[in-house]
Amino acid sequence: MGFFDDLKKGFKDVSEAAKNSVEEAKAREAQRAEAGTLVSAPPQAQPTGNALQGKTTRARLMKEGDGYKLAFGTPNPVPFEDPRYPFPIGIRFNGFIVIKDENGFDPNSLDIDKTVMNAVDAGQAAIGKLSMQSCTYDHLPAGMHEIRKEITDRLQSIGVNCSAVQVASITADSHSRDKIKEWESKPDFEKAAELTAAGKAAPAQPAPVEGPTVTCTGCGTVCRAGQKFCSNCGAVLPQ
Repeated sequence: MGFFDDLKKGFKDVSEAAKNSVEEAKAREAQRAEAGTLVSAPPQAQPTGNALQGKTTRARLMKEGDGYKLAFGTPNPVPFEDPRYPFPIGIRFNGFIVIKDENGFDPNSLDIDKTVMNAVDAGQAAIGKLSMQSCTYDHLPAGMHEIRKEITDRLQSIGVNCSAVQVASITADSHSRDKIKEWESKPDFEKAAELTAAGKAAPAQPAPVEGPTVTCTGCGTVCRAGQKFCSNCGAVLPQ
Protein backbone atom coordinates (compact mmCIF):
# COMPACT_ATOMS: atom_id res chain seq x y z
CA MET A 1 0.00 0.00 0.00
CA GLY A 2 1.42 3.36 -1.07
CA PHE A 3 1.70 6.62 0.84
CA PHE A 4 -1.49 8.11 -0.58
CA ASP A 5 -3.41 4.91 0.14
CA ASP A 6 -2.25 5.09 3.77
CA LEU A 7 -3.27 8.76 3.93
CA LYS A 8 -6.76 8.01 2.54
CA LYS A 9 -7.18 5.18 5.02
CA GLY A 10 -6.15 7.53 7.86
CA PHE A 11 -8.75 10.12 6.86
CA LYS A 12 -11.40 7.39 6.63
CA ASP A 13 -10.53 6.08 10.10
CA VAL A 14 -10.74 9.60 11.60
CA SER A 15 -14.10 10.23 9.89
CA GLU A 16 -15.51 6.93 11.17
CA ALA A 17 -14.30 7.71 14.70
CA ALA A 18 -15.91 11.17 14.64
CA LYS A 19 -19.18 9.69 13.34
CA ASN A 20 -19.17 7.02 16.04
CA SER A 21 -18.48 9.67 18.69
CA VAL A 22 -21.49 11.73 17.55
CA GLU A 23 -23.73 8.65 17.46
CA GLU A 24 -22.61 7.63 20.94
CA ALA A 25 -23.34 11.15 22.27
CA LYS A 26 -26.85 11.04 20.75
CA ALA A 27 -27.44 7.62 22.29
CA ARG A 28 -26.36 8.84 25.74
CA GLU A 29 -28.62 11.90 25.40
CA ALA A 30 -31.58 9.67 24.45
CA GLN A 31 -30.90 7.45 27.47
CA ARG A 32 -30.88 10.46 29.81
CA ALA A 33 -34.15 11.70 28.30
CA GLU A 34 -35.77 8.30 28.88
CA ALA A 35 -34.51 8.33 32.44
CA GLY A 36 -36.05 11.77 33.02
CA THR A 37 -32.73 13.57 33.49
CA LEU A 38 -32.76 15.60 30.27
CA VAL A 39 -34.25 19.05 30.94
CA SER A 40 -35.70 20.83 27.90
CA ALA A 41 -36.69 24.05 29.73
CA PRO A 42 -34.48 27.16 29.32
CA PRO A 43 -31.44 27.12 31.60
CA GLN A 44 -31.48 29.12 34.83
CA ALA A 45 -29.94 32.56 34.73
CA GLN A 46 -26.28 32.38 35.69
CA PRO A 47 -24.00 35.19 36.79
CA THR A 48 -21.89 36.58 33.95
CA GLY A 49 -19.40 39.02 35.38
CA ASN A 50 -21.53 41.71 37.02
CA ALA A 51 -24.79 40.76 35.27
CA LEU A 52 -27.65 38.30 35.59
CA GLN A 53 -30.01 37.57 32.71
CA GLY A 54 -33.65 36.50 32.63
CA LYS A 55 -34.74 33.27 30.98
CA THR A 56 -37.57 34.50 28.74
CA THR A 57 -37.35 38.31 28.64
CA ARG A 58 -33.55 38.28 28.30
CA ALA A 59 -33.51 41.36 30.53
CA ARG A 60 -30.23 41.96 32.35
CA LEU A 61 -29.68 42.96 35.95
CA MET A 62 -26.51 45.06 35.92
CA LYS A 63 -24.33 46.00 38.89
CA GLU A 64 -23.84 49.74 38.91
CA GLY A 65 -22.25 51.74 41.70
CA ASP A 66 -23.81 50.85 45.05
CA GLY A 67 -26.79 49.09 43.50
CA TYR A 68 -28.30 47.32 40.50
CA LYS A 69 -30.21 48.49 37.42
CA LEU A 70 -32.75 46.34 35.59
CA ALA A 71 -33.91 47.56 32.18
CA PHE A 72 -37.51 47.16 31.04
CA GLY A 73 -39.45 48.15 27.94
CA THR A 74 -42.54 47.41 25.89
CA PRO A 75 -42.09 44.40 23.57
CA ASN A 76 -45.02 45.71 21.47
CA PRO A 77 -46.65 49.15 21.16
CA VAL A 78 -49.35 49.91 23.74
CA PRO A 79 -52.64 51.16 22.18
CA PHE A 80 -53.42 54.68 23.39
CA GLU A 81 -56.64 56.56 22.62
CA ASP A 82 -55.84 60.16 21.78
CA PRO A 83 -59.03 62.29 21.63
CA ARG A 84 -57.66 64.20 18.62
CA TYR A 85 -57.45 61.19 16.29
CA PRO A 86 -59.94 58.52 15.14
CA PHE A 87 -57.32 55.79 15.48
CA PRO A 88 -55.27 54.50 18.45
CA ILE A 89 -51.65 55.59 18.86
CA GLY A 90 -49.04 52.89 19.47
CA ILE A 91 -46.94 53.93 22.48
CA ARG A 92 -43.53 52.51 23.40
CA PHE A 93 -41.73 53.19 26.66
CA ASN A 94 -38.61 51.95 28.37
CA GLY A 95 -36.61 52.62 31.50
CA PHE A 96 -34.75 51.20 34.49
CA ILE A 97 -35.59 49.80 37.89
CA VAL A 98 -32.95 50.79 40.44
CA ILE A 99 -32.35 48.53 43.44
CA LYS A 100 -29.89 49.54 46.17
CA ASP A 101 -27.36 46.92 47.23
CA GLU A 102 -28.28 47.04 50.92
CA ASN A 103 -29.96 45.04 53.68
CA GLY A 104 -28.38 41.85 52.39
CA PHE A 105 -29.95 42.04 48.90
CA ASP A 106 -29.08 38.90 46.93
CA PRO A 107 -29.28 39.51 43.16
CA ASN A 108 -29.64 35.76 42.55
CA SER A 109 -32.91 35.81 44.50
CA LEU A 110 -34.57 38.30 42.12
CA ASP A 111 -36.98 36.80 39.58
CA ILE A 112 -35.89 38.98 36.67
CA ASP A 113 -38.62 37.92 34.23
CA LYS A 114 -41.43 38.39 36.76
CA THR A 115 -40.09 41.80 37.76
CA VAL A 116 -39.77 43.08 34.19
CA MET A 117 -43.17 41.76 33.10
CA ASN A 118 -44.85 43.39 36.10
CA ALA A 119 -43.08 46.69 35.40
CA VAL A 120 -44.26 46.70 31.79
CA ASP A 121 -47.80 45.68 32.75
CA ALA A 122 -47.99 48.43 35.39
CA GLY A 123 -46.68 51.00 32.90
CA GLN A 124 -49.35 49.95 30.41
CA ALA A 125 -52.03 50.29 33.10
CA ALA A 126 -50.83 53.82 33.91
CA ILE A 127 -50.93 54.78 30.24
CA GLY A 128 -54.48 53.38 30.03
CA LYS A 129 -55.55 55.60 32.93
CA LEU A 130 -54.02 58.67 31.28
CA SER A 131 -55.86 57.78 28.08
CA MET A 132 -59.18 57.71 29.96
CA GLN A 133 -58.40 61.21 31.24
CA SER A 134 -58.30 62.43 27.60
CA CYS A 135 -54.58 63.08 27.79
CA THR A 136 -52.96 63.51 24.38
CA TYR A 137 -50.08 61.21 23.47
CA ASP A 138 -47.56 64.05 23.16
CA HIS A 139 -48.40 65.10 26.74
CA LEU A 140 -47.62 61.65 28.14
CA PRO A 141 -44.14 62.74 29.29
CA ALA A 142 -45.94 65.09 31.70
CA GLY A 143 -47.52 61.97 33.23
CA MET A 144 -44.17 60.34 34.03
CA HIS A 145 -44.88 60.63 37.76
CA GLU A 146 -48.06 58.57 37.47
CA ILE A 147 -46.28 55.93 35.37
CA ARG A 148 -43.34 55.67 37.81
CA LYS A 149 -45.69 55.44 40.80
CA GLU A 150 -47.79 52.71 39.18
CA ILE A 151 -44.67 50.65 38.47
CA THR A 152 -43.20 51.23 41.95
CA ASP A 153 -46.45 50.23 43.67
CA ARG A 154 -46.77 47.10 41.55
CA LEU A 155 -43.22 45.99 42.25
CA GLN A 156 -43.67 46.55 45.97
CA SER A 157 -46.78 44.35 45.83
CA ILE A 158 -44.64 41.44 44.56
CA GLY A 159 -41.88 42.05 47.10
CA VAL A 160 -39.42 44.08 45.00
CA ASN A 161 -38.39 47.16 46.97
CA CYS A 162 -36.83 49.36 44.31
CA SER A 163 -35.23 52.64 45.31
CA ALA A 164 -36.25 54.35 42.06
CA VAL A 165 -37.98 53.82 38.72
CA GLN A 166 -36.65 55.77 35.76
CA VAL A 167 -38.68 56.14 32.56
CA ALA A 168 -36.07 56.90 29.92
CA SER A 169 -38.39 57.50 26.97
CA ILE A 170 -42.05 57.36 26.00
CA THR A 171 -42.88 57.89 22.33
CA ALA A 172 -45.33 57.01 19.57
CA ASP A 173 -44.14 54.23 17.27
CA SER A 174 -43.13 55.02 13.68
CA HIS A 175 -46.35 53.62 12.19
CA SER A 176 -48.46 55.92 14.38
CA ARG A 177 -46.29 58.94 13.55
CA ASP A 178 -46.85 58.27 9.85
CA LYS A 179 -50.63 58.03 10.39
CA ILE A 180 -50.63 61.30 12.35
CA LYS A 181 -48.69 63.04 9.58
CA GLU A 182 -51.21 61.80 7.02
CA TRP A 183 -54.11 62.86 9.27
CA GLU A 184 -52.79 66.38 9.71
CA SER A 185 -52.74 66.87 5.94
CA LYS A 186 -56.51 66.22 5.62
CA PRO A 187 -59.05 69.06 5.39
CA ASP A 188 -61.02 69.88 8.53
CA PHE A 189 -64.36 68.55 7.21
CA GLU A 190 -62.81 65.10 6.62
CA LYS A 191 -61.29 65.11 10.09
CA ALA A 192 -64.65 66.01 11.65
CA ALA A 193 -66.41 63.22 9.75
CA GLU A 194 -63.82 60.60 10.76
CA LEU A 195 -63.88 61.68 14.41
CA THR A 196 -67.67 61.44 14.45
CA ALA A 197 -67.57 57.98 12.86
CA ALA A 198 -65.04 56.88 15.51
CA GLY A 199 -67.32 58.14 18.31
CA LYS A 200 -65.06 61.05 19.13
CA ALA A 201 -66.26 64.62 19.07
CA ALA A 202 -64.41 67.08 16.87
CA PRO A 203 -62.23 69.39 18.99
CA ALA A 204 -64.24 72.37 20.23
CA GLN A 205 -63.06 75.87 19.57
CA PRO A 206 -61.68 77.44 22.77
CA ALA A 207 -63.72 80.23 24.36
CA PRO A 208 -62.26 83.73 24.04
CA VAL A 209 -59.84 84.58 26.82
CA GLU A 210 -60.88 87.58 28.91
CA GLY A 211 -58.41 90.06 30.35
CA PRO A 212 -54.66 90.23 29.64
CA THR A 213 -53.42 87.47 27.32
CA VAL A 214 -50.20 85.90 26.10
CA THR A 215 -49.75 84.02 22.83
CA CYS A 216 -47.99 80.66 22.75
CA THR A 217 -44.94 80.80 20.48
CA GLY A 218 -45.29 77.08 19.79
CA CYS A 219 -48.85 76.77 18.47
CA GLY A 220 -50.28 80.30 18.49
CA THR A 221 -52.94 79.62 21.15
CA VAL A 222 -54.06 82.69 23.11
CA CYS A 223 -53.79 82.04 26.86
CA ARG A 224 -54.40 84.04 30.00
CA ALA A 225 -51.49 86.16 31.15
CA GLY A 226 -49.77 84.56 34.13
CA GLN A 227 -50.16 80.97 32.89
CA LYS A 228 -46.90 79.04 32.88
CA PHE A 229 -47.89 76.47 30.24
CA CYS A 230 -49.94 76.60 27.05
CA SER A 231 -53.42 75.13 27.52
CA ASN A 232 -53.23 73.59 24.03
CA CYS A 233 -49.72 72.20 23.49
CA GLY A 234 -48.20 72.39 26.98
CA ALA A 235 -45.26 74.55 25.90
CA VAL A 236 -43.77 77.07 28.35
CA LEU A 237 -45.40 80.46 27.78
CA PRO A 238 -43.40 83.69 27.51
CA GLN A 239 -43.60 85.77 30.69
